[in-house]
Amino acid sequence: MTGLILESGNFDPTVIVGSKVTNWDGNLKIGQSQYFVVEADEYRAHMLELNPKVVILNNLEFDHPDYYRDLNHYINTFQEFINKIPADGYFIYNLDDNNITQRLEKPDCHILTYALDNQAADIFVKSVKVEHGRQIFRPVYKKSELRDFNLQIPGKFNISNALGASLLALELGINPDVIKDVLSQYKGAWRRFEILGRIHNLTEDKNNALVITDYAHHPTEVAKTIAATKEFYPDKRLLVVFQPHQIQRTRQLFDDFVKTFSQSPADVVILSEIYDVAGREEKDVTKRISSEDLLDKIVLTENNDLVKGIKVKSQYFYAKDLIDTKAAILNEVKADDIVLILGAGDIDKVARELV
Repeated sequence: MTGLILESGNFDPTVIVGSKVTNWDGNLKIGQSQYFVVEADEYRAHMLELNPKVVILNNLEFDHPDYYRDLNHYINTFQEFINKIPADGYFIYNLDDNNITQRLEKPDCHILTYALDNQAADIFVKSVKVEHGRQIFRPVYKKSELRDFNLQIPGKFNISNALGASLLALELGINPDVIKDVLSQYKGAWRRFEILGRIHNLTEDKNNALVITDYAHHPTEVAKTIAATKEFYPDKRLLVVFQPHQIQRTRQLFDDFVKTFSQSPADVVILSEIYDVAGREEKDVTKRISSEDLLDKIVLTENNDLVKGIKVKSQYFYAKDLIDTKAAILNEVKADDIVLILGAGDIDKVARELV
């Protein structure tokens, strides 16, 4: 979003991001100005190789357990990163994120904040509504109420992302109408709530299901993406397919994944076997956990809820590989369903084969 807004604001930035952007036909845009926008990668602390003038930090949550020892190690590495911002630079962060606000020492530079409804932030949102497949929200920037912005991608986390990008743009003097136009046209990136199309060539009771693919693989990302999808399509039956990414991550965040799915609004959940990331797994964990273990614990959790009188509506299925995953989808899908396929591995192949 930041790169597209700066481009439309005539800043002509060079941009490198972690996914393909339709406007640039790839993940790279070469500009001719001094502005260089990078989607920094925290894996193995690669962001420490950068020397940023501005950092926009959306959230801070433990991940990559194959490198980071624990949450403290993760946070301390980000602390080292933001400490690199020079005195005349900017640290722009999400005031709604507790780890950022409570556990990071703010660097000695210009500080700006954004939030969904915290009026202490430099930019926050006065109102949010979902209409006709769009999120419509009204930002308040330094006590000045702007006209409604809108996004055609779901989820309040995407509104937060838009606020961070908008705040930087406004500080650079870009007209709010330019920002509004860019956001309204933004369709996301490759494998970021990417709407692929509809399933056809099946029986009448299965045709016309909408297939969406998303890279989400952390339990919080997964939970927010499922919830956002249901918010956009509240009257549709939701079939979620998830392929956990990396055995070690699945083991370390196991309880979080159980919570995510046992509390999700999905009608059907298909858990494909874990995507084994070559070269990133510890030898002693590679055979210790499976998506089937995850399914068993989720079902047990839901059964306990059922005993407590809590209504349980989800159906769960395990698929040992991509062939079985696709077969399970085709067996369970119904006409006009929303089929949400999640994961950072090769599960995306199945999504594209369906349409």
